Amino acid sequence: AEGYHGSGPAIKIDYTIPAATRGIDMLLAKYNKEPFYTEVVMPNHEEIPIPALEKPLSECKIAEGIGANRILKGNSVLHVFGAPTLPAASEQSYREKRVEKALHMLEVMPEFTPFPYKHM
Repeated sequence: AEGYHGSGPAIKIDYTIPAATRGIDMLLAKYNKEPFYTEVVMPNHEEIPIPALEKPLSECKIAEGIGANRILKGNSVLHVFGAPTLPAASEQSYREKRVEKALHMLEVMPEFTPFPYKHM
């Protein structure tokens, strides 16, 4: 529509004054509590509430939903390869087994691939 930019109504801008000067003048006017206007008119947007989750994220199957073919279930989001509640020696063993399993998963061809696989 005539008289509108994508971000709001068109305003007159004096391009004979450099942008830096116009910007400093605006900031000084705002600082001195004098009337000023901005060249960038921001539209008012309605506040959109954060959606409520239907279930905890820990129960979401994101990797399966996007078609990932190698999914190694971790201990938790914060400690994927660790188990900090275990004693140090046990956790070290736990971590080593997780890494070995991950490496094994990379060596084995998955049963299902959502994209064509070409061996190079």
